[in-house]
Amino acid sequence: MQSRATVIVTLAVLGAVAVFVWYLSSVTREQAASTPVIAPKAQKQATVNALSPKPGPALTAMPQRPKVEPPPQAPAPDSSSVKGAGVEGIVVTQKGAPVKDAKVFVGPETAEPHAQTNEKGRFVIDGLSPLDSLITVTHEKYATGFASISPEIGRTAEVRMTLEKGGRVEGIVTRGGAPAPGETVRYTQKIVVTSESEPLPWEGSTITHHATTDAQGHYAIENLSFGEVELEVDEAEAGGTRQTECTRAVAYVEPGQTTVVNFDLPLAQSVIQGVVLFEGQPPEDAAVWVNLVSEYGPYYVKVSPNPDGAYRVEHLPAGGGTLTARIASPQGTLRRSVEIALGESQTVQNDFLFSAACVVSGAVTGVLAGEYAEVAAMTEFPSPASVLTLEDLLNMGNNVASDCPVSPEGTFRLEGLEPGSYTIVAIVLGAQGEQRGMPQFRTARRQVILVAGTEIQVNLALH
Repeated sequence: MQSRATVIVTLAVLGAVAVFVWYLSSVTREQAASTPVIAPKAQKQATVNALSPKPGPALTAMPQRPKVEPPPQAPAPDSSSVKGAGVEGIVVTQKGAPVKDAKVFVGPETAEPHAQTNEKGRFVIDGLSPLDSLITVTHEKYATGFASISPEIGRTAEVRMTLEKGGRVEGIVTRGGAPAPGETVRYTQKIVVTSESEPLPWEGSTITHHATTDAQGHYAIENLSFGEVELEVDEAEAGGTRQTECTRAVAYVEPGQTTVVNFDLPLAQSVIQGVVLFEGQPPEDAAVWVNLVSEYGPYYVKVSPNPDGAYRVEHLPAGGGTLTARIASPQGTLRRSVEIALGESQTVQNDFLFSAACVVSGAVTGVLAGEYAEVAAMTEFPSPASVLTLEDLLNMGNNVASDCPVSPEGTFRLEGLEPGSYTIVAIVLGAQGEQRGMPQFRTARRQVILVAGTEIQVNLALH
């Protein structure tokens, strides 16, 4: 009975499905018969009409989204109508008379002026930037003048400048007591700007010019602004700098007055030359400098070696001091110094031959709580005794090639050492002794020989 009922239900469902499929097919045939045939050219328009809503009482029009119009675009600005910043002004004397043919510069004085004053002392400069803040005016009969400006796009700033009568600096340059022709005297003066605005971008800046001595060693610098000027006989080395007390002077210039400044330079006929090499090749970054003490005072010169590693320092006076070379190597910065003594008109050859750096690392034991420990690599040990004296400790700095503090874990690492023989010394400073101000210290040391590019381990035990 149950299976028979199942069969009856299944037949009923299949019959309902068949009736539904027949109904759909008949509806489709009726719609196809009533739909007109549309030509290809009218296909697009017919499709639009079929999709458009048809009026009728049973149909409700769908609300249409309002059309948003794009905002009107502003026309591109005409660049020819936009004016840049400018400045116009007048240059007069202290009595108010116009200054003709004065040269006007934007910023400090340069090779070519930006404008020149006319018969009425007036000038105009266009195309400035808001960053331009200084006007410089020069004339062969007056001291250089400066003015602060604040250019604005589309506007022309106005400025009135008064040129004052300048001062004069002159003197004689001698070398070893004899006139020194062809020497360059360089003077530097601060820019003083008169303006109500603060701060002034150029306040404290300087201008620099040069004068050359004639056959009698005489030089003269005209039309200087009143105030303090710095003078120096320019002995700049090629690719380097020179600083000496005997080549510098400071003078005060007053309007309409002449200030005399003479220079007596050392005869300076000595030369130091050589090469700087790293592993036989010239390093990319190197420098050599000389520190001398002569009868003319301290003498400092720093030069850069040539691409082939050769260096030459000329025009040195007799005296003693140090010669130092520094290079940048893959192992870090390496430095070497030697003592030198120069006689009159002497040439000294000194080569700096650097090798791959060495490293000394290790540990220090026996450091007590509260003590400070340091390790140094010394080229010479100051005392053969087993215990260092306080005097030895104070003099150790002259022989230290490298030093570093001992870490809280008791380790240390000395880098940048050249091959050679060293004494590795651990120094520990403790509490103050019975005598006030006398520190107590302990030391441990070990002699080592370093080979190029190697690292060795050194352990030091303090007792």
